[in-house]
Amino acid sequence: MTAPAVPAAPAKAGLNTIRSDYSDSTGEHDPRLYQPTALAETIPSLDSIGPAECERFAEQGYLSIEKAFGDGEIREALFAVSDLIAGKNPTFEGRMVENKAKARLAEMSESERYDAIRKLSGFCKHDARLDALCRHPKLLAVLRKLQGGEPECFQDMALLKPPRIGREKPWHQDNAYFKYAPGATVVGVWIALDEAGVENGCMHILPGGHRAGPRIHFKRRDWQLCDTEMLGVPCTAVPLPPGGCLLFNGLLPHGTPTNHSGKRRRALQFHFAPAGALKISDEERLALFGSEGKDVEC
Repeated sequence: MTAPAVPAAPAKAGLNTIRSDYSDSTGEHDPRLYQPTALAETIPSLDSIGPAECERFAEQGYLSIEKAFGDGEIREALFAVSDLIAGKNPTFEGRMVENKAKARLAEMSESERYDAIRKLSGFCKHDARLDALCRHPKLLAVLRKLQGGEPECFQDMALLKPPRIGREKPWHQDNAYFKYAPGATVVGVWIALDEAGVENGCMHILPGGHRAGPRIHFKRRDWQLCDTEMLGVPCTAVPLPPGGCLLFNGLLPHGTPTNHSGKRRRALQFHFAPAGALKISDEERLALFGSEGKDVEC
């Protein structure tokens, strides 16, 4: 699926809300960090998830769904992402841009702006089209099976890898960022809006790696697992077509390499926790996942 037509340039008032949460460093990674030895086993649809698939999720930490959402739903999501990038909703403040591009964002062409903004967050309350995917009845029904309770979405993001310059997200566990107590089954929902393949930065995972529990993270290119721990480790790639979906445990180690290809890769990601899941403090979280000041080579 190609990108929707780039919408009209936003008014300057909309640009005042843009945050610059990324560093200027490209942080190029060692290619040996992402050398998959297998492709993820897929199931056809959300309707295909029954007791056996729930057992597989518990064992492997993920389910890869070939077609979770329809073409029309994905098309509307792409238009919604383009509208948010273009600043059509002046109350939306969740556009995150590379620091080096922020100063000239107002003068950028539409295509330049599309490449400069790498992440959107907190959009569900601003766009009904994206909120509809987050609240999709079939998705919520599956999450109830996997989590054993009523799922509550606590984070929504769009993760954008432009052609040739889309940066790596280093290996990590999502729960390292969240203040949920051990034992709470946090589930990430990663939805491909474009074809996501090995060449343009699809998800890479360590099946079963969630069962080892929290791992120490370090502040290097990002808040991440140590590179020396991950170099040469056999991993599994999760290629998905538009509308495909990866459900994964919040403790499953995963990452996405730099997009060196000419193909854009856009994805939505939601995180759900069971209603009433116990929270912990930042101090307790860092006791599990490590502090940023570890003086080691990674």
